[in-house]
Amino acid sequence: SSHDARAMNRLPTGKKRKLTVLIGDHELGANEVMLSCLARINKDGDEIVVVSTGKPERLLEFARNQKFDLCILVLNNILFQVIPWKARRQYTLDLVVELKQACLAPIIAFAGVSEDILLPKDAERAGVNHFFWMPFSATDFMEAVKKCVLS
Repeated sequence: SSHDARAMNRLPTGKKRKLTVLIGDHELGANEVMLSCLARINKDGDEIVVVSTGKPERLLEFARNQKFDLCILVLNNILFQVIPWKARRQYTLDLVVELKQACLAPIIAFAGVSEDILLPKDAERAGVNHFFWMPFSATDFMEAVKKCVLS
């Protein structure tokens, strides 16, 4: 049928996809490493659009108003008003739950507070798909990204 022919005609054009990534992190250093990893995965030259903020309310605002393919959070680099990690930890996990509901995108989380040994499990329970301690392995991160966006 002509409908099938039209669908087939669309495939080989090599149309670039657009990969939209929401990053929750107020330090640009880690972002740079993550972005270079994303660029290395991006062999097809898809356009990568990154929205980044360290503010929880902005993260939620973006998640509710835009479609994202992937969400990357540096859990201990999100700017809550409270300073002690114990209190921030709960706010951060609550934020993960809210983000997951708001944007439905897979979430890759990082954390640098490695003495918090229960964090990976708690983060996964809140909705994180892949968890990494910092410093992280670029190879493992790229694998996780592929699983999230190519599956």
